[in-house]
Amino acid sequence: MQTPDSNQPSAADYHAGLLRLWRDQHGGVWRASLQDAESGERLGFADLERLFAYLRQLTSEAPNTGVSPTTTERSPANQSEIS
Repeated sequence: MQTPDSNQPSAADYHAGLLRLWRDQHGGVWRASLQDAESGERLGFADLERLFAYLRQLTSEAPNTGVSPTTTERSPANQSEIS
């Protein structure tokens, strides 16, 4: 939703970040990290279901189920990825 005085979306309607997906081994479980573009905060997810639950919660498509990322880290954008 646009605010009346600008063309910028409100904070609740816009999220920007970097999504990383990987497997620890061939055929293994997909893991993910999501890094906030503005704050640099990085969240780690042990599997895709946790990532999807977090995204549903973030976009208010589902009630807060208490699902949280596996790891949370505040870091500069150039720090190595969470494993």
